[in-house]
Amino acid sequence: MKTVFLFTGGYTGESVISLKSAETFKKHLASDKYKVYTIVVSKGKWQAFYQETELEFNFNNCTIRQNGELVKPHVALIALHGPPGENGWLQGYLSIQDLPFTTGDTLSMAASFDKKMSVDIARQHQIPVAKSKIYKAKNLSDDSVKDLLDNFKLPVFIKPNASGSSLGVSKVKSQDEILPALQLAAKEGNDIMVEAFLEGCEITCGVFRHQGQLVALPPTEIRSHNDFFDYNAKYNKASDEITPAQVPDAWIENVQREAKKAYVAFNCRGVIRVDFMVNKDGIPHMIEPNTVPGMSEESIIPQQLQVAGIEISTMIDAIIDEALAH
Repeated sequence: MKTVFLFTGGYTGESVISLKSAETFKKHLASDKYKVYTIVVSKGKWQAFYQETELEFNFNNCTIRQNGELVKPHVALIALHGPPGENGWLQGYLSIQDLPFTTGDTLSMAASFDKKMSVDIARQHQIPVAKSKIYKAKNLSDDSVKDLLDNFKLPVFIKPNASGSSLGVSKVKSQDEILPALQLAAKEGNDIMVEAFLEGCEITCGVFRHQGQLVALPPTEIRSHNDFFDYNAKYNKASDEITPAQVPDAWIENVQREAKKAYVAFNCRGVIRVDFMVNKDGIPHMIEPNTVPGMSEESIIPQQLQVAGIEISTMIDAIIDEALAH
């Protein structure tokens, strides 16, 4: 039996979703294969639980004391969205502890979490992306608005450069909306990315490695009830998520191909989800990779697994086996 430390929580508003994702993992981790301890991460405090009992967690060596015995994991299962689980910090800590984990390494996670860096990497691997530019939160002024208008046609998306779940993201249609949107994004971090608006159909695709082969799941078409697929649309059912996407077969093949390319380009491990905007010609433009995608009941990956006829437990076994093989 393998001992699993399931990391959840986090330092941002995404911690609520992380806790839901962890519940899904716990529900589908086979009890005859795994003994699961939950590590809830928050700023200044990491708590360990076995079932409902809180235990002593030792940050210095990533162990738990239970009934007087020291418990060390065989593998870390990461269900922690946003910092420190999706930007490489947790992976750095686990690497120092010489513990296998179910995501890409520190560099992979940091590069994919930084939106500007991720689009630069995508371009280098011939994955289409929208035009974008970075603005510094500390330098925001009326000059920032002028510069933006000189470089982009409205509408544009304004978003934090390092955040998830669409926190701090705005679709800006008029000049008066620009500075408030920049200031909103600045609340999530020091760098703000402005991205050209792409007209098209939003489609997202999960990818994981199973028995040595990359598997691209049936893509999901996103039809947001809001102006775009924001936090409310993602987690409060303010969107229609149609799996498989109701688009031409060629579009689906294009999305699955580019999603696999992104998996390789970012040196990913475990399960990821890649978001695209597909234009009228069926060409997918990458919006962003999600290297720790949501696994709550409202999340997309479980929907895609169901359509593919793959049990969540099968995927969990696959990503744990992959982690242990490294």
